Amino acid sequence: MRARLRSVFNSSGFRYLITGGLGFLAELVTIWIARDVFRASSIIAVGISFWVGMLASFLMQKLFTFRNTQKTAIALTRQSISFAVLVVINYTFTLGFVALMDPVWSSPELSRAIALLITTVWNYLAYKYIIFRR
Repeated sequence: MRARLRSVFNSSGFRYLITGGLGFLAELVTIWIARDVFRASSIIAVGISFWVGMLASFLMQKLFTFRNTQKTAIALTRQSISFAVLVVINYTFTLGFVALMDPVWSSPELSRAIALLITTVWNYLAYKYIIFRR
């Protein structure tokens, strides 16, 4: 039983979900601050939160989830370019989805949560097989 539990906790999939949850929490806090403190629109608030979440997520995914310690210029360049492409895809999808859903329900948190669920699958695959491959 202990060995099985240890293998679950040591799996990249489990660590991916943990870091994703922490990144999502950072995004929600950022949305609430942007909207409630700075009176930003839903689109602006989600846009800002996206960048906060992506930066936090990238660092946690690289160092914790996939335990990637590659520091050579070639590896970091490849990871940065791959990550940048993924960011553009995720950012465009996220803002488009929030804009599409804003008239349906006026909850950017819900829209972002659904967009995040959708992107979670393709992000994991991209991180594991492209960005942080060994």
